[in-house]
Amino acid sequence: MWCFKSFQYVLFLFLFMVCGCTAKVSRTMKAERYIVHGDLLNKNEATYLFKQLKGRVKDQEIVVYVEESNYKENKETEKHLFIVVDPQLKDDYCIVHEGQKIEIKTSSFSTSQWLVYQLIEAIAQEDNRFETSDLNPAIVTFSTQCKTFDFQYREPYYRFNLLSNQSVLNGNNNVELDWGIWGHNLFKVLKEVKDSSIYAKVKGNITKEQYCFSSPVLQQVLQEYIIDNIGDGEREFSRFVISPQDNDIVCECADCVKLNKGTEDATESVTYLINRLAKRFPKHHFFTLLYRTTSKVPKAIIGKNVGVLISTIDIPKGIDLQEIKNTNKQVEQFVSQVNQWQSKTEHIYSWDYSVNFDDYLSPIPSLYALQKQLSFYQSIGIKGVFLNASGYDYATFDDVQCYVAGALMKDITLSVDQLVKQYLDKKYPTSSDLLRTYYLGLEKRYSQNKRAYSLYGSMKQSLDTYLDEKEFVVFYEKLQERLEKTRDREYTMLKQLFVGLTFTRMQIAYQKGNAIYGAVYSKGLETSLVPDVMQWLETLKQSEKLGITNYKEEGGLLNEYIEQWQKIITKQPYKNLLLNTPIYFISKIDEGFESSRLLNDGLIGLPIDYHLGWYISSVDDLQVSFATNHLQEEQEVVINFLVDSKHRFQMPEKITFWIDNKLIHSVLKKDFKIQGKVAQCKVLVDFTSSQSMQIKCTKAKGERIAIACDEIQITNQIRR
Repeated sequence: MWCFKSFQYVLFLFLFMVCGCTAKVSRTMKAERYIVHGDLLNKNEATYLFKQLKGRVKDQEIVVYVEESNYKENKETEKHLFIVVDPQLKDDYCIVHEGQKIEIKTSSFSTSQWLVYQLIEAIAQEDNRFETSDLNPAIVTFSTQCKTFDFQYREPYYRFNLLSNQSVLNGNNNVELDWGIWGHNLFKVLKEVKDSSIYAKVKGNITKEQYCFSSPVLQQVLQEYIIDNIGDGEREFSRFVISPQDNDIVCECADCVKLNKGTEDATESVTYLINRLAKRFPKHHFFTLLYRTTSKVPKAIIGKNVGVLISTIDIPKGIDLQEIKNTNKQVEQFVSQVNQWQSKTEHIYSWDYSVNFDDYLSPIPSLYALQKQLSFYQSIGIKGVFLNASGYDYATFDDVQCYVAGALMKDITLSVDQLVKQYLDKKYPTSSDLLRTYYLGLEKRYSQNKRAYSLYGSMKQSLDTYLDEKEFVVFYEKLQERLEKTRDREYTMLKQLFVGLTFTRMQIAYQKGNAIYGAVYSKGLETSLVPDVMQWLETLKQSEKLGITNYKEEGGLLNEYIEQWQKIITKQPYKNLLLNTPIYFISKIDEGFESSRLLNDGLIGLPIDYHLGWYISSVDDLQVSFATNHLQEEQEVVINFLVDSKHRFQMPEKITFWIDNKLIHSVLKKDFKIQGKVAQCKVLVDFTSSQSMQIKCTKAKGERIAIACDEIQITNQIRR
């Protein structure tokens, strides 16, 4: 049985809870022998602790298991360990550490498992006989205390949390283990269903792009899936997201229209299905997404085991939300949504974000801001956080960010600086000082900026907000030197980081063009690649062997990125008669594109990514002018445009060329040469005695249509 001296323990807990504080008394963890106590009431937990502890030491006689709960004061050379799960415990865990006795009580087996590894790591910090290189530094000090986690659901969605057993070791949730259905993934469950009644009706026709949430067949299929694959929840509960596919289609069948009171929103029909599933499986939890066609709070009463995931995608990232909650419309709306949902359910989770999805490999300082945002979420009643990050893809510094994020979700008062230090000290003993100084420097600079970072940002935006190119280059070169001094596991991890950051170095070089730290140098009207580009490319080619395959969430294969650079190499040296000529804008300019450098910096745009070398114009038809008095005779003018319908980049409807304010050419889009994602316009122009040229690119009609063009190239005369 649970072996506390009953009266003393109850009295302690009473005084502890009244005080509302945590005891700070420090106790040694080291002993000559460790005695794990188990009996019928805690056999599973005690056996688990014993096996894990014993499996990490060579001299296995120093770890002993005894099937008794009685404890008498014994030698100081022994440590007596007790652990038990009590589902009735109001806190997530309680620890009593008195003398040579450590007693742990948890409210769930998952918390018990996590504390086992925390305990082992804490012991290993003082007793080097235990091998814990695979464990992260403990965040629990094993002094007498009780603790309730700041969030019930805690998931930092980084690859480290998704690796085998890592979420268990670190006390985090895991989308692969904790959800029977996740996100917009109903299609995975329903892909083999042939009955068309599960699909939405639109204008009398069946569409497989969306579901009919009032369909009895859909409900039956989901019930069978849950029973066959997860069970009814009697042994262990699971969570399920029931949401429409990621589009704006709403079923127009009679039952859905009646439930939804129209065809603009699917909230009520989705809630109808969720309620029926929740009633059928009272042990499981079912969630809706507050997103697109389910963006309203349902009018229907919902079950006690029904919750909501609210996306934070529209609220600023990287700044203190508490400071702007009364002035920012997106934050005000978010708080209003949470408040409305609190009248419906206590299971309110945020679907949060903590990464630049267009650049996984350039470091992003997200931890100071995350701590502030978690504090804000807790203050408005959010109970769980799914932190959407780089997932299964490698991201630089993702290991330390995963560790710190998971720790903060348990206790938002922990010091980010201390967490970063203790993680790096353990995992990168040779290079910890270098990594810590640089990374925390980014965090501190960015926190002072008080500017939101973009979830889909370019290198230019990073350089404008927090990334200093000179500081990065110095760090990158020092990291290369430090790499040569490391060995074994640290070498592998540091090598991976260095190769990942090589992408950042190349992105900076690409962004800077022919300026300092750029990829090219100019000699007259000709540019050539700096020699370092070849070395960076060779380093980056090692990425696949190191498990780095993507540089961004979608369409970001590093192999394709490397191939594009190889094509740039084949076109060197590059000559453009417009290289040193200032280009002026006549049209309105998009924010962040005030400089015309991309139009003649000596680097062509890469078609794989609109962030790579493309000048973007969306607020107006693009219109520029430049002097031509240095040009003579007939020359060829070439302009390339990115064609990417998904991101709304289209070639111009028409381009007009003017010499000294006189129209000389008008080229329609049908006359462009299209190759892959690039549309090219070429014209021959006689510049004899000319003073200036104007070029106007007329945008295609449509909502949010933009033009993306790269170099305006003027080359020597082409005879045809």
